[in-house]
Amino acid sequence: MAERKKALVKNAGGLKAYAKAKRGSGALLTKPLGLEGWDHLEAVLLAAVVSETPLLLVGPHGCAKSFFLEKLAKALGLEYRFYNTSLINYDDLVGIPVPSQDRKSLEYISIPSSIWDAEVVFMDEINRTRPDLQNKIFPIIHERRVQGVPLEKLRFRWAAMNPPAADSISDEVCYLGADPLDTALADRFGFIVEVPAWKDLNQEERRAVLADQFSGDHPFPVALDRLIETARERFDGLRQVRQYEIEDYLILLSEELAKAGVTLSTRRMAMLHANILALHAAIETLHELKSGRKRRENWGASAWTALRYSLPHIAEGTAPEPVKIRSAHLQAWKLMQTSNDSAERALLTVSDPVERALKAVRGAKVLPAETLGAAVINLLASTDDMAERGARCLAFYLASHTRLTLPNTALAALHETLSGILTPSSSYIKVQDSQKVFFVEMTETVKSVKNEEERIVAHHAMNLAEWVFEKTGRTLDSKRAQARFRELYRKFSAACAA
Repeated sequence: MAERKKALVKNAGGLKAYAKAKRGSGALLTKPLGLEGWDHLEAVLLAAVVSETPLLLVGPHGCAKSFFLEKLAKALGLEYRFYNTSLINYDDLVGIPVPSQDRKSLEYISIPSSIWDAEVVFMDEINRTRPDLQNKIFPIIHERRVQGVPLEKLRFRWAAMNPPAADSISDEVCYLGADPLDTALADRFGFIVEVPAWKDLNQEERRAVLADQFSGDHPFPVALDRLIETARERFDGLRQVRQYEIEDYLILLSEELAKAGVTLSTRRMAMLHANILALHAAIETLHELKSGRKRRENWGASAWTALRYSLPHIAEGTAPEPVKIRSAHLQAWKLMQTSNDSAERALLTVSDPVERALKAVRGAKVLPAETLGAAVINLLASTDDMAERGARCLAFYLASHTRLTLPNTALAALHETLSGILTPSSSYIKVQDSQKVFFVEMTETVKSVKNEEERIVAHHAMNLAEWVFEKTGRTLDSKRAQARFRELYRKFSAACAA
């Protein structure tokens, strides 16, 4: 009996500590709904509710996707419909079709699962839907229509799916039958959110999940209707004013993403614009209600978070590398912040790395040293072709080393390649007889040059050819590098003299 009493006291103390941690967590939406490890998604989920844009959750089985959406619908007090789209037929959505009295059209006899009176629709396992049914879901998700008939009461369209099989293969699970979501259907969802699984939770969050199943419902620290209405008012206010900087950012972002092989539809760009505004409103609302004071505006953070959770590719099984998305965002944001008529802005808009470097050299007197250095680093880092990289590096250095002052980062980038060209190695390289002819003729050509300046250039071209051959073993690459070096040397020399 005494041991049992001790256990009860210990458990009570643990639950009190848990309740205290819940109150102190600052979560206004996710933890009150019984979710742990979702705090970083709170602003995104609130933005989806405020904007009423279609929301798609992606995650492995058992990670609370359905749990969250069902609890949220209940908390909102709205008429809710759940559909497992891997099992339903179209009649389950619209009811039983019968001819109208004039026999010129069809009418539908409503059944309990019919969508007509729904305010919230949740479509689970959406990437397991039959192709013929997927096509009929499109207008529900994007237009709130069925067979062209408006769903007057429908506000929220939510869905969930497991990761596509191509992305879900791991040591733990492979979701066979979980196909990549159709591109057109994925593009109908405004927010596409990857949610955390058990493996993503820390120890405290895991303990909270285990304890919470016995805790019942939790009160919202701030009334849910107040939270949503406050964020919605902010969102509406932002929509009423042209956000020119965000528009500039999105145009630049689309160009930067295209360079990384990520293309977005016109619909997606419009969604992303709305998502940035909704997310900014949600972030500011959450901060103000939690802290009691206004947040210092940070549109860049809002834009980045919106971008992270607005790309449909994860549902399609073709998620781009995060570093490429981050790089595109940073570049676009920097371009947007730079004055349209500044030399730096003009430079950053040049996509070709050689042309950008040439433009930077011509404007070296007015550009910050860091901007010039960044152009040089980009010149060298933007190619994996050893012949091209060697030619670029050597041409830039010979043309500019007595005329330009570069930051240490750019000098280090140049040194990495130049050290092998300017100081040829003495290691033995096996050369075939046909290749020997090329090197002998090249050496004789250098000796025959009378002009001192031309002889220096020819000598460096020979060193470059040898360096490239050492890297690739192909005289064809060496010849190509020499020709490219002479071309670029002329261009950089002219740019330095401008």
